Amino acid sequence: MEAGAEYTLLEFGAEHGMDVTSEAMRAVTGILRVLLLMP
Repeated sequence: MEAGAEYTLLEFGAEHGMDVTSEAMRAVTGILRVLLLMP
């Protein structure tokens, strides 16, 4: 199920000329910042 969703996301990004990997890394970086700021 998750693999299908990821595949769809990659296909969507490719069709719209978006860099899905860059967006994913940006999201991960944001999450890591929040975790590091938590006590």
